[in-house]
Amino acid sequence: MDKLFLALDFKDEKKNFEIGKDALGYLIQDYSSKVGLKFNPASFIGKDAEYWSELYSLFEGTPIFIDTKFGRGPDNAERLISKYNEFLPIDYFTVSATLGEEKLREYVKIAEKYDSKVIAFTIHTKIPEKDVKKIYNNPLDIAIYNLGEIASNAGCDAMVLEAKMLENEEIVKLPIKKLVTGIRFDPSEKGSQARVSTFDELVKVKDKVDYAVISKKYLEKSILKQISDLLLK
Repeated sequence: MDKLFLALDFKDEKKNFEIGKDALGYLIQDYSSKVGLKFNPASFIGKDAEYWSELYSLFEGTPIFIDTKFGRGPDNAERLISKYNEFLPIDYFTVSATLGEEKLREYVKIAEKYDSKVIAFTIHTKIPEKDVKKIYNNPLDIAIYNLGEIASNAGCDAMVLEAKMLENEEIVKLPIKKLVTGIRFDPSEKGSQARVSTFDELVKVKDKVDYAVISKKYLEKSILKQISDLLLK
């Protein structure tokens, strides 16, 4: 696996940095460039850029992923990407693959201006599988394959999907990186998610996974050791 992103999406920004510092400090000794940080856009709304710039010294050189989930045209999005870069240098941001190839290409061009890459999210994990078939008129794996193909053709860096989708060899063959999110040790802890990936499922296909996002639930050192040893060794 190329990168393990730690989700720092606590409402308290100081908690994000305190936990991020401890988790990074723990993992970076063994895994350095393989560890990144994932933030939600809300972390930056109404915040002081100078505060973030000062604290970025804790994370300098660490890949930064903003889960923007852009789902409209890129005009306003470019302004937002520019704004986020005033806080932290953004390496990755997410855009909906349902926008289609042409719009995704526009986002890829914007990303290049900021030395960033586009990660295309396919079908939100809050949508139950039974509803996916109604919405997309296809089973889940075929719908995700179709959106992944669009993202690949548009030049996106990666696509988002759940681990069990990588049991589909046609999806694996798509020439685009694969990012798995919604990971749970206990699938009953899925919260608002309708579809999650268990660690057993993830470990089973880890050689086919490029990026994974680890929930803030699992950033304690003892759990992080178990996760990193399973995924990064």
